[in-house]
Amino acid sequence: MMAAIDNIDFQLRNFGRRVPVARDRRARATCWFIIALFAAGLLFCLVVACWMLWDYLPDTGAVLDFIAPTAVQARDGGWVAMSEGL
Repeated sequence: MMAAIDNIDFQLRNFGRRVPVARDRRARATCWFIIALFAAGLLFCLVVACWMLWDYLPDTGAVLDFIAPTAVQARDGGWVAMSEGL
């Protein structure tokens, strides 16, 4: 009980108030460097994972056709007919 009263007293006396600290230029640069390093590491892992898994795909041509079909492949597959309601 006494600890709770001391805590309330501490909070009421402005000692518990958080004072914002201005960051200097070095601290901001370090923070952005860590963020950029994390993003570069994540991008590197994604690229390496895709590169390593590419050989395990059954047919790489089919994957490329699915990701970026040309107009002829879209017509052959019936995409135009489906989109135009024919």
